[in-house]
Amino acid sequence: MFVSTVSTMPQSRPVVVLTVPFGAAHTRTAEAITHAWSTRARAAPLRVVGLGDYLPPRLVTTLVNGYLALITKAPWAFRFAYARGKRPGVSDRGLAVAVTCAKLGGQRLARFLGETAGVWVSTHPLTSVLCRAAGMSDALLSILVTDHHFHPFWCMPGTDRYFVGRPEMRKALIARGVSRSAVDLTGIPIDPRFGETASREDAEHRLGLPAAPFRALLMGGGLGIGPIEEVVAGLRGVDAAIHTVVVAGSNRRLLSRLSSLDERIAVFGFTERIHDLMTASDICITKPGGLTLAETASVGLPTLLVDPLPGHEEANQEVLVREGSAFRVSDAAHVADIVAELAKRPRLVRRMGRRIRRHGRPQAARDVADILEGMWMARFSVCEP
Repeated sequence: MFVSTVSTMPQSRPVVVLTVPFGAAHTRTAEAITHAWSTRARAAPLRVVGLGDYLPPRLVTTLVNGYLALITKAPWAFRFAYARGKRPGVSDRGLAVAVTCAKLGGQRLARFLGETAGVWVSTHPLTSVLCRAAGMSDALLSILVTDHHFHPFWCMPGTDRYFVGRPEMRKALIARGVSRSAVDLTGIPIDPRFGETASREDAEHRLGLPAAPFRALLMGGGLGIGPIEEVVAGLRGVDAAIHTVVVAGSNRRLLSRLSSLDERIAVFGFTERIHDLMTASDICITKPGGLTLAETASVGLPTLLVDPLPGHEEANQEVLVREGSAFRVSDAAHVADIVAELAKRPRLVRRMGRRIRRHGRPQAARDVADILEGMWMARFSVCEP
């Protein structure tokens, strides 16, 4: 598990970012905040804490495997629960029950920290529940929404601050009684390197990739899931000028099966070079994960969405397609034909990129870090020696 402590002024009340291992997005978001926090002296320490740091390993494994089984083997059940949670009152009752059931987990979290609470930063509804179950009433709770739409499960009663990525999400929270001043339109924190200007040639050099007239980046999130092999097979059958880069994430079987197919296919496992891969590409093909879409918007990379996970990713797709930030492909079998056509129309691809870039917020991590520090100062600075 990723655990980090960043501080130039040791204090007893940390800012604690809580993550979950359901893919890599939540951890990468926490790492982005950590980087922004460390760019200058801050008034408080910051810690990143994953589920495995305070819950039994077997329980964490069960949670992850159960989640994967649900979304892949019984997506209808996940979709049903997600839709039902939108009904008035259902989410509030569900969260109240969850807090009660998570009491032991909250107690383990409190013991793990072993110090007076400061500011919680929750990156998932589960960690929001555990924060409340921890029973540290003097702590400030902030929730960082890592989706591009609002769902009531993100709204935890008693939360002091929300960070969201779209005006519609802010309006939804305010409509539920959250103070306007308690909702910040920051975007989803991403690696600050996405805000840097880099040339395609430099990115290709750093990655060890040959120059290519048109490159498609194919991703399946940190878990490397989705119809990746089907899309790769289709792309191998189109114009030889199209090169493909696949990010298999933690999916070792996928990495093994796709490696050494031919010289036009480059395959990466889990990598910290996503910003370079996006800079070196002309189009991204991905499922609509919240963090990935925040990254493609920041670099202005045209994005085709395929095979969303049930519930939150389907909702992400609906929002981004509606506003023109991404484009839906209903069937993975059609991806190769669409990419081949786009490769012939560079002006269209550039226009798509400019439209997507309008929604990018590459400074989100810095903005979130500054607001968190301000929260800590307002509540705790007078209490510290």
